[in-house]
Amino acid sequence: MPRLGNPSAAEDALSETFRIAIERIESFEDQGHGVYPWLCRIAHNRAMDLHRAHATTGRKLRDLTSLLEATSAPIAGADELYEARVEERQLGGRLQVALRALNPRYKQAISLRFLEGRSREDCATALELRLGTFDVLILRALRALRARFPGDGSLNPPPAQEHDSDE
Repeated sequence: MPRLGNPSAAEDALSETFRIAIERIESFEDQGHGVYPWLCRIAHNRAMDLHRAHATTGRKLRDLTSLLEATSAPIAGADELYEARVEERQLGGRLQVALRALNPRYKQAISLRFLEGRSREDCATALELRLGTFDVLILRALRALRARFPGDGSLNPPPAQEHDSDE
């Protein structure tokens, strides 16, 4: 928890620690200290892996979160409310256009993770992928979405040379 700063990420790291320990139990060699130091090393390594992955994807997730939060900001007056609704519809429309332009696997990964709010494990299971493979897929999906929907709110058409096939 102190390394990751997020209860959900800490739970992910803990479950991954035990999964790895079970998979590699035959490689454990007791050096007189028991299994605890071995589990601690696995947990430390997994937490660092998650921390690095979060540092990479965290920026993308913050960008997407701020983009989605922009549509739900409270507005005081009727005119402002009307303008906000118009902007929200336009933003939602541009987001839908950007999502439709993505590779279907990318669109499905983003929909499962962010629009349905599923856990990474559930998303990986639904897509019949390993968790690490799903993490790579969602990172690529967010990069592809950002290329089509940058932070300034404009919608760029995809570059002619770039293909978002199963990279």
